[in-house]
Amino acid sequence: MKFDPKPYHQSVLLIALNEFAQAEVPGAGNNARIIEYHQATSLRAKEDSVPWCSSFCCWVAKKAGLKTTPANAWAESWIGWGVKSAAIPGAVVVLKNHVGFVVRETKSVVYCLGGNQSDAVNIKAYPISKVLAYRVARAEDVTPVPTVRLAALRESGDIQDLSAEEETA
Repeated sequence: MKFDPKPYHQSVLLIALNEFAQAEVPGAGNNARIIEYHQATSLRAKEDSVPWCSSFCCWVAKKAGLKTTPANAWAESWIGWGVKSAAIPGAVVVLKNHVGFVVRETKSVVYCLGGNQSDAVNIKAYPISKVLAYRVARAEDVTPVPTVRLAALRESGDIQDLSAEEETA
């Protein structure tokens, strides 16, 4: 059976979007969710002021069922991960000192869904000229049956079931 990466990439984007607006706490406090992202890397930082874009990507990828990530808090460590790719939605986009997930690409910019973008999870446009690489998981690194994983994530509360909200609106 040939590997279809599309469900995995959809899972990545859905999980990442459910973290939208998670932000650093100004001053001495820390956002517990960002500290949780850090636990997905070998750095395991305890403060949300420590750069966390790679931590966010590692956390999201693991939640989406990825068996391996760079597990490194350095953004550019993603250059050697997985395989080269085009700028498809859900692919990893590696920039100088930053990493996130592709939402879409135009002739001049890539829209990146990422963490630690102005100290929060959001979507930001970056010039194509700043892109170092686009990467996707190797087939053997993805746990199969992403729809089952998504159902489990909904039950665990890690992602919201937006369809239930639409039915009651």
